[in-house]
Amino acid sequence: MTGAEAQAIFSSENFEFPVNLEAELPELLKSWGEFKKQQLDFSKLGEHNKKAVEILNKVGWD
Repeated sequence: MTGAEAQAIFSSENFEFPVNLEAELPELLKSWGEFKKQQLDFSKLGEHNKKAVEILNKVGWD
């Protein structure tokens, strides 16, 4: 699933950048330019989760 050939197939179907840097990109992705990786601190993603759930429950979001 992470081999270059498999990633090239996935990328050509879902237009997401492949995880394998050796995979051939479809023309559309090539036209977007080079992939720019974001620097995310994943430890902060759940920092406000409890409050967010409280707000969603209060407004009835489902």
